Amino acid sequence: MLVADGDAAARERLRRLLVGRVDLEIVAEAQDGLGVLRLLETVATDVLFIDASLPGIDGFSIAAAIPAGAPSFVFSVGDDVNLRRLLIAADLNHVTKPVTMQRIGVALARVRLGSGPREVPPPLLVGKPVCVVRDTGRYFTLPIAKLAAITRHGAGSVVLAESASRFCDEPFERWLARLDSKQFLRVHADAIVNREHVKFLEYGKDGTEYAVLSDKAESRIPISRDVVAHIAREVGGKVPTRG
Repeated sequence: MLVADGDAAARERLRRLLVGRVDLEIVAEAQDGLGVLRLLETVATDVLFIDASLPGIDGFSIAAAIPAGAPSFVFSVGDDVNLRRLLIAADLNHVTKPVTMQRIGVALARVRLGSGPREVPPPLLVGKPVCVVRDTGRYFTLPIAKLAAITRHGAGSVVLAESASRFCDEPFERWLARLDSKQFLRVHADAIVNREHVKFLEYGKDGTEYAVLSDKAESRIPISRDVVAHIAREVGGKVPTRG
C-alpha cells in the first residue's frame, strides 16, 4: 500500500495500526501530490491510501489521472462536512479521520471485493492552478494557464502547453467536461483552445479557417466554419476572409 497524507502524525498513526498485519505492507509514503506522482512511476502498489485534501495536488485530481483499478484507492477524509458528503454521494471508497482499524478493515474489504466505482469522476479544473497529465505510465503537472490547446488523438488527446506538445491518456471528452468553457473554447469537434493564447484568426490556403496561437511556432488549430463568427467575437478578432 502507498500512503499519501500531508500530516506526518496521520501517516504515523496508520503505520501503528497496520503493525503485525501480514496481508498488508506500506511500501512507500508521500506528503504531497507531486510526491505521489513520482512514486507511482517507480513503486508497484495494489492500494493507494490517499488524503482527499492532499497538499499541492488534491487526492481527487491524482486518483482521476490513474487508470481505473490500477491501483485501487481509499480516500481518507477529515472533518470537512461538504467533502465528506461529496465522497458518500459518489460512493467512493473512503475512511473518515481519525482512522481506526475497524474503518480501515471495511475499506480494504471493499477493495478485495472490488465494490464501489472503478473510476473517480474527474474533478473540475475551474479555479485550480495545475492539472495532472498521464502519458503511458508517467505523470506530469501542467499549469492550467499555460494550456494553449487540446486536440483529440485516437482514444487520448494531445496537449499543447508552453510551446510543447504532449500526448495524454485522458480522452478528449473528459477535458471538455473539466475545463472552464468560458476560458477554453471548442473551435472544432476535435479541438479546444485557450482564448488567452489565440493571437489571431486566419483563412488558410487550404480553405480552412484557423486560430493561430501565440506560441513560438504560431501553431494553427482548425476552426469549424459554423463557429468561426462566434470564436471571432470571443477572442476579439475579425472573421478571417479569403485572400
